[in-house]
Amino acid sequence: MSRFSEVLSYLIFEQNADAKAFAAKIGVSPTCITRYLRDDRFPSIEMLVLLADYFECSADYLLGLEENKGSAKYKKCPKFSTQFAYLLDYFDYNCYKLSEGINIHQSTLYAWKNGKRVPTAENVIKLAEFFDCRVDFILGRES
Repeated sequence: MSRFSEVLSYLIFEQNADAKAFAAKIGVSPTCITRYLRDDRFPSIEMLVLLADYFECSADYLLGLEENKGSAKYKKCPKFSTQFAYLLDYFDYNCYKLSEGINIHQSTLYAWKNGKRVPTAENVIKLAEFFDCRVDFILGRES
């Protein structure tokens, strides 16, 4: 079981809910939540942010990358293409240089930058590890 599924299971249990009741609360299918809990699927970044906002926790906590839930208030995420352009500037990288360092094809990085695709949660974690920062920073939820 991944840390994400463990943390999600714990947070749902804290609410005295089951997967079906919780799914109804947040407006997604019970199958979606069940797949997360069984560790069959990893959330999209949109779902990750929705869940983190719902539980008022960091995305890093929800992914099992931090031990403490925290109580900070998080900003609404910008479009990922906007945030990715900011990250490239902030860390002084271009898509070519980042591609070599992180082992993600340049075309994928350009698609993120141009708003044609968004990364998977796994790739957001990869970016956070590469830049040695929090997932919430990569997503633009924190400054």
